[in-house]
Amino acid sequence: MKGPWHKGNLHLHTNRSDGRLALASVAEKYAAAGYDFIAITDHWKSYCTNGEQQPLMILNGVELDGHDTLGCYFHVLALGLARPLPENGLLLDAMAEARDQGALLIWAHPHWTGNQAAEALPHDFDGLEIYNHSSQCEIGKGYATSHWDTVLENRPDFLGIAVDDAHFQPRSGFWDGGWVSVCAPACSRAAILDALRRRHFYASQGPRIDRLVVKDNWLGIDTTPIRCARLVGPRHRGKWIHHAHDFRRAEFQMPTDWSFVRLEIEDACGKQAWTNPLGSMKTD
Repeated sequence: MKGPWHKGNLHLHTNRSDGRLALASVAEKYAAAGYDFIAITDHWKSYCTNGEQQPLMILNGVELDGHDTLGCYFHVLALGLARPLPENGLLLDAMAEARDQGALLIWAHPHWTGNQAAEALPHDFDGLEIYNHSSQCEIGKGYATSHWDTVLENRPDFLGIAVDDAHFQPRSGFWDGGWVSVCAPACSRAAILDALRRRHFYASQGPRIDRLVVKDNWLGIDTTPIRCARLVGPRHRGKWIHHAHDFRRAEFQMPTDWSFVRLEIEDACGKQAWTNPLGSMKTD
């Protein structure tokens, strides 16, 4: 994958639910910060564009919550809706309708919610939030890479995204701390959603991947300055490159006997970026 890259945030709230700002103000803030697209995911208030002009592309979305048949409580993003979902319905019914519309279903902030990885396996989630910026800034429960790796052992194509979950409230004004960079030919709703489904994106808190090549189990990347690159596999399996000084290029031979392979990089400030599972991806 070698661009063009489009920066986006996939979990945001407006004053239609528990956010403070109106849609136009949220769109203006993210456009001014260099974002190319956002998704509006108010609680049970589906955003489906009616053609209004905004300074960046907006994906249709909603955040659902509720219990499954075993009593497990989830928050779930539905991204790419074709039409609004009924408000304040049952979680599983809403998920089924969103799936029928072709939406992506993303398991939101599992650490914050208190979910266990095994609780997600019965459900048809497409991925999860591996980093939720507001959850981390508020109560230190924003990371879910351990949940991700556990699910990847069963579903090696499970997506991982980083988000803001921004509300812009006085005591929780955290934003621009977690995002996705999507490799797509255009910044259109169809192209971005297709690239997300195809795993042609990475999640980041800061580091940027400028080039990613996977060919014959060989992986090569060019990045902004980093101090560490880690190839992550199942259980204890992994490879790493650490340097005391910044470097911008890394290469790995990917083992063929791992059930999944993903890459994460880290800069001198401790900020990370994560690719999606790479085992079956060919980018040459």
